[in-house]
Amino acid sequence: MRPHVIIRYIGLVLLFNSAFIFVSFLISLYNRDAGQLPLLFSFLLTVLWGLFPLVFVPKATNLSNKEGYLVVVLSWILSCFIGSLPLLLYGGEFTFTKALFESVSGYTTTGASILSNVEA
Repeated sequence: MRPHVIIRYIGLVLLFNSAFIFVSFLISLYNRDAGQLPLLFSFLLTVLWGLFPLVFVPKATNLSNKEGYLVVVLSWILSCFIGSLPLLLYGGEFTFTKALFESVSGYTTTGASILSNVEA
């Protein structure tokens, strides 16, 4: 198993994830709501984490099956943690556990939520 290959691919996944955070930031900016700064900070942090492996880790070659499985598992886990960042930075009723639950629920599209009055 080649860790540099795995890290480089995870960097690409983080950059992909940061693009969606940026879209959320633009929507928040358009609506002038309170989520602008947490989303911007989360976007910048995710971009930095995603660019680091692409700049400092040697270029990756082909991915083996084992490495591919590990990239997928780590991508899901990291995406859920990254997705909880804006909620944690926003504060309010979001503890780490609640923010992570909301993020996992969103990524897996289960529809479960700790929030009341979601449709309102």
